[in-house]
Amino acid sequence: MRLAILHHHLDPGGVTRVVAAHLRSLDASPTDRLAVDGDRLDPRVVVLSGPRTGGWEADTLAALETVEVDLRIVPELEYDDRSDFTAGQVVTAVRAALDAAGCGPGETLLHVHNHSLGKSVAFAEAVPRLADAGYRLLLQTHDFCEDFRPELYRKVHDALGDRLAATLYPDRAGVHYATLQSRDMRALAGVGLPPERLHVLPNPAPPPPELPTKDEARRHADEKLGLPRDHPFWLYPVRGIRRKNLGEIVLLSVLKPDVTFGVSLAPTNPVERPFFDHWRDFAAARGLPVLFDVGGKGKLSFEQNLAASDALVTTSVAEGFGMVFVEPWLIGRPLYGRDLPEILHDDAGRVMQYPNLYERLPVALNTDERQAYRDAVASQAARLATAYGRRVPDDAEIERAVSAKFDDGDAIDFADLDEPLQERVIDRLIEDDAAREAVRAGIAGKLNRSEDQAVVIEANAVAARHHYGLEHLGGVLRATYHAVMHDVGPATGSPPNADALLDRFVGLDRLRLIRGLTD
Repeated sequence: MRLAILHHHLDPGGVTRVVAAHLRSLDASPTDRLAVDGDRLDPRVVVLSGPRTGGWEADTLAALETVEVDLRIVPELEYDDRSDFTAGQVVTAVRAALDAAGCGPGETLLHVHNHSLGKSVAFAEAVPRLADAGYRLLLQTHDFCEDFRPELYRKVHDALGDRLAATLYPDRAGVHYATLQSRDMRALAGVGLPPERLHVLPNPAPPPPELPTKDEARRHADEKLGLPRDHPFWLYPVRGIRRKNLGEIVLLSVLKPDVTFGVSLAPTNPVERPFFDHWRDFAAARGLPVLFDVGGKGKLSFEQNLAASDALVTTSVAEGFGMVFVEPWLIGRPLYGRDLPEILHDDAGRVMQYPNLYERLPVALNTDERQAYRDAVASQAARLATAYGRRVPDDAEIERAVSAKFDDGDAIDFADLDEPLQERVIDRLIEDDAAREAVRAGIAGKLNRSEDQAVVIEANAVAARHHYGLEHLGGVLRATYHAVMHDVGPATGSPPNADALLDRFVGLDRLRLIRGLTD
């Protein structure tokens, strides 16, 4: 069995990290374990990428012992906004690269990342044609264009029309799908794809980097960030885009003024940067203990930030997988902040404990604020429906959706609010001791240190190393590849239902105003 991995690029970021981690996972088992039920996975793995390779981890690949990586650049895999290739040209170029690497149809599995996101319509159209040519396909979806990315969805929809569902989600023997967690697997099942062709491939958690001593890291934090060595430091290890819910980190600093919070990095996307800058200025103007871009140029390295931290924290409202739920325990740190039930309760939450995460952070709104929230929901829902070519919800539907958010009289989850309303709530809590205490009570002491914290950290570290470790995920990968190569079952006979997937992602029940319409 030959394996080829395909993606648009190898720039720094999530998919590139996953590709490298998959290679390390396959390498983590001895050579004689590369066989699954008599199939031997050839250790020569081909990686096909567009011309951008700035995130390719040469040091990581140099450490591989059993897997040999053959990286081949295929310009035709590039995004639409950087190229104008046709689907036929993509197929021809991919097949030529595979032939040159000795990967023929019938013996080769293509592990394809994010084919359906809409970054390249030509690439999306090429995928079923590669299946027609005899290659086996594992299509791994990290992100959906149906999930608050209407510009990408409309581009694909306009280009493919009635062929959209059959092109993005082909149903045939030897074409399987992988998702990062169970939520997305259920979403694909709703399209009509057979369950036996759907797999969960959680992101591997490689061993953590070697960290400096905490004393050394805190000395650098004091010098470069002005963080006193004796002050607790809770790190939010993310690039601060809007869906990371930075207003909630600012709110936590009001509720927990004895802790300094740090957000790792500023966004690189110019659309996202104004939100980041605004929260940074808002916190500074009120003297709140929140530091922004603590991993930026001239500040602390990622390793120094981790070593200096006393805990990690998350307030994100949307994740594909959420490594922050797995990685803290491996460096001996607890995790505080926001739960994501649609991810955690099916996957990591079944094998790990999260005593300091809350599902909601209830805050009270007055009459004017509630009306402002209702108006913002109506406006956002209309924009979202228009962008996706859907029917705009009527007033009654908006009222039902808004009422469902207020499940305790006048209280709503802070993460449901947009930035202006979040600011109003924070300013009120700064001035009103009773209101502030009511919010603290609403999350039932989740920001306090657990008595059995050391026990939880150790138990979660053991679970993370087992369930998300490289060797375990390497076995999951090989078993998945075996299932794809030996699939001879028929198609379901029913065309995929793309509308079901869209309904799942853009329903009013999932609307968060800070999601915006794009990430």
